Amino acid sequence: MFKRYARPLAGTAAAAVAVTLLAGCATGYQGSSNALIGTGTFGYREVKGPGELIKVSFHGNLLTENEAVGRYLVYRCAEIAQRENKAYFALYPTLLAAALDKRTSSNLPVTFTSPARAYAYILFFNAPAQGLINTKEVLARLGPEVKKGVTP
Repeated sequence: MFKRYARPLAGTAAAAVAVTLLAGCATGYQGSSNALIGTGTFGYREVKGPGELIKVSFHGNLLTENEAVGRYLVYRCAEIAQRENKAYFALYPTLLAAALDKRTSSNLPVTFTSPARAYAYILFFNAPAQGLINTKEVLARLGPEVKKGVTP
């Protein structure tokens, strides 16, 4: 009778150990699809719209500092701008700010919804203008620091 219950208990114990190990680490720079954790748990994600805007978010765990979340988010915005072949982008902390074209100039130009969770809206441009962020400069400045936190 003991053998019948031993196998399910071993599986439960292994799952508990895995969850404990994953919870003991701050979320690194990664997409929100992770084979170990599942889709949509931690990391960055993007959603198109409304219009030409893209909403970019980063969700860390409770051990991920807000400063790291902000860096990861801005870096991801620059990666998306590079992917779209855009030299500059504007960051907006909210949809209302984007509608009013109130670009942010803060070091952490994002809206934090809770500890270790933040989002921003981005809009792309080809030419420099007041309040725009240079894609290449962000990638060069934040790249070395963000790459330290990359999760495979």
